[in-house]
Order: sequence, then structure tokens, then C-alpha cells
Amino acid sequence: MQALGQVAADAGVWLVPGSIAERGADGRIYNTALVHDPAGRLVSSYRKVFPWRPHEPWASGSGFTVFDVPGTGRMGVNICYDSWFPEATRQIAWLGAEVVLDIVKTTSPDREQELVLARANAITNQVFPPPEMSLVE
Repeated sequence: MQALGQVAADAGVWLVPGSIAERGADGRIYNTALVHDPAGRLVSSYRKVFPWRPHEPWASGSGFTVFDVPGTGRMGVNICYDSWFPEATRQIAWLGAEVVLDIVKTTSPDREQELVLARANAITNQVFPPPEMSLVE
């Protein structure tokens, strides 16, 4: 996490570098998204609530989180399969998010379905929809 914070600080940008495997204080492994601000500070972390069972070994996170980007707005994060559950995006919207970042690494045919779900979740929760193409293909 410190190295990613340094990358954000060196570039002077907000950094949401996907997700990492994190060992929690309870000894379990979580799929965790990190958010660093332009000074390199960790301003938010989110543990995936809905692991894809039985294929993913991650423990389930216990809640949703949002963070503020000054001058831009409030944002929240979903990780991959979370977006298949409308209550995940709904909770983030209820916490005040105007933008929900969906961290998805799917390269299979499910990718098209995930784009449809992300757009539908954005529409029903009145948050900004995803762009037409991801930044990383």
C-alpha cells in the first residue's frame, strides 16, 4: 500500500489501482480496493462484499464506503461481482456517492453483461454511468 501511495504522490494524481489481496487483522484474505489521494494518503479502502462463490477464495467484506474528491464529488467503489447485486450500488448511492467506480478485471464473455449491469445500476441509482470502454482492456 505504501508503494502505491508513493506512485500517487509522485504523479500528483488520485489513484485507484484496481484491487489487491489483503490479509486482515482476523487472518482472513480479502479482495480490497484502495484509493490514494494526490499526496499519497490512503483515503479509502473497500473489501469486496460479494465474492464469486465457489470460485473465489476471498472472505466477504462487511460494508460499503465512500470518499470525497474535493472539487469533483463523492465516490464509491464496487469490485467485480458486487455489481451483480443491485443493493451494493444502492447502498453506495445512499451514502451519497455521485460516481460509483466498478473495478472489473473480467475478460470473458461476461464482460458485456457486466457493462449492462453497471449502466443499469447507474440509471436506477442516479449516479454517473461507466464510460463506453474501460481504460484497461
